[in-house]
Amino acid sequence: MTGTYQMRNRDVPVKDLKVEGNKLSFKVEMTFNERSFEMDFKAEIDGDTLKGESTTQRGTREFTGKKGVPGESA
Repeated sequence: MTGTYQMRNRDVPVKDLKVEGNKLSFKVEMTFNERSFEMDFKAEIDGDTLKGESTTQRGTREFTGKKGVPGESA
């Protein structure tokens, strides 16, 4: 599987994308001003929504999302 993570109008390729049952996980590597860092995402899918956590060296944040078409607003 492949995919992209969109951040600030930029598509970043995901690494290690896995879907097992209703569990989703992947990693992205970001570079800002010659410094790079990795973000790990883990989420649970429930119908058209997902809820999970993203983790970096700076800590963990919770997130939620809803299935939709890129570029369309809900």
